[in-house]
Amino acid sequence: MKKLNHKILGKRKRKIEKRLERRHWENQERPMFRGINIGYEMDARHKGIACGGIGVIHLMAKRLGLAKQIDKHLHLLKRHLPYHESDHVLNLTYNVLAGGRRLEDIELQRQDEGWMDALGGRRLFPIRRRQEIFFGVFQKETWWG
Repeated sequence: MKKLNHKILGKRKRKIEKRLERRHWENQERPMFRGINIGYEMDARHKGIACGGIGVIHLMAKRLGLAKQIDKHLHLLKRHLPYHESDHVLNLTYNVLAGGRRLEDIELQRQDEGWMDALGGRRLFPIRRRQEIFFGVFQKETWWG
């Protein structure tokens, strides 16, 4: 591999690591999955993601107010440090839509800069352990748990 490619890949890796650093969050007023305007084009120099339609799906969910409705009707978390209920639900949903079959697959998406950019988050995707805790609370709070 050329030196330039090593530099580019190293820079992308450092950028992802920075986004995934642990932080002490304040209570968040809005969900972390914020979304951005997404444009699709073909180019040999830019990165892509395996599930390229996820940006459109997220944009549709945002325009429909899905996150707001989830947060309005699902109250499982006492504080949002930083994730809201909708962040967890959408994270699990997007994992399935992207072909994920297990919670472990979320970690692959957390390492994908293109995926993170498509969903417009600074530090996206709760780590697997947080998803397991959320899922456990969800099961206890619902009629089938």
